[in-house]
Amino acid sequence: MPEFAPFGPSTGAPALQATVRCLAESDVRRVASLHAVREGVPLEGAVATVSSWLADDRRLTLVAEHDQQVQGYASATFLDVHEGDGLGVTGWHLTGVVVNPAARRRGLGMQLTSARLDMIEERSETAWYFVNAENRASIALHTKYGFVEHARGPRICGVEFSGGTGILFRLDY
Repeated sequence: MPEFAPFGPSTGAPALQATVRCLAESDVRRVASLHAVREGVPLEGAVATVSSWLADDRRLTLVAEHDQQVQGYASATFLDVHEGDGLGVTGWHLTGVVVNPAARRRGLGMQLTSARLDMIEERSETAWYFVNAENRASIALHTKYGFVEHARGPRICGVEFSGGTGILFRLDY
């Protein structure tokens, strides 16, 4: 599966109004199914990974449910940036949105992003987000929320970028 969804216009399909809520134990297998496909890992490994998110007080994971099906998930994580991690800052970062391919371009990414930003605002005056410079869909989404470019580099918060360039964005509340 590609690292991120290709940029393109809306599918023209109606928006999905999802219930967005915190990850619960009962969601683990359903979220793990999406995670396994996205990351190309076995389901049982994905179950262990997603289960670990529940116990991590530095990670906020939300799910988007529509018609009793988990259609996506997203996280915000408090990252400690250390020397050798490249560019980056310690703080709350948006750390990924995954949406079922059949439900993409129907508003779920925006719903999950809005909810995560609300949760970060309760904890910090600034939200951070980094992305591959080639991920136009993600950049377009986050620009709508007022994120501005803070820095560019080949390594941000310990992540190296295919294509060679990542962008670190910030949003001040």
